[in-house]
Amino acid sequence: MKKRTKIIIGILLVIFLVTAYVFNLWNLAFNKMLNNYMTEPQEVSLIQLIAHPRKYDGRFVRVEGVGSLEFEDTALYLSKYDYEYIVGKNSVWLELYVEEDGDISDIVDPDAQDGEYVLVEGIFNMWNNGHYDMHAGAIEKVTRYEGGWSRDE
Repeated sequence: MKKRTKIIIGILLVIFLVTAYVFNLWNLAFNKMLNNYMTEPQEVSLIQLIAHPRKYDGRFVRVEGVGSLEFEDTALYLSKYDYEYIVGKNSVWLELYVEEDGDISDIVDPDAQDGEYVLVEGIFNMWNNGHYDMHAGAIEKVTRYEGGWSRDE
C-alpha cells in the first residue's frame, strides 16, 4: 500500500476509536440520568404537562387527575367534566406497564374507580397522543395508579 493510504486508514481508525469512546461516555451519562428519572418521579400538575410538554418529555412523573380505565379511553383527565364529556385535549393517554408474568392488579389500586381522582406515575411522552390522537400526550409505562381518597374521608 502507498504511504498516503496507510496514513488515511490510520486517521480513520483514530477517528473511529475516539467516536466510539465519546459515544460510550455519552451512553453511560444518559443511563445514569435515566436511572435518576426512574427512581424518583417528578411531581407535576396535569396542567403543566399539557402546557409545557417539551419540559417533561421522557421524564418520570407523578400526576393527579380524574382516571379512566375504560375500553379505548385509558386516560387521565383534568377534571370530572373533562372526563364526563371526553375532552381529550384536557387529558393524557395512559399506557399501563405490566411485566410478562405480572397482573394489572399489581399497578392499579382496587379503590381507584373510573371518574374519580387518582395518582399516576410513569414516563411522559409528548408525541404519543393515544387512541385516535385525541389526547395531549401520554404517560407510558405506568407503574402506579392509585385512588380512593377524597375530601369526605
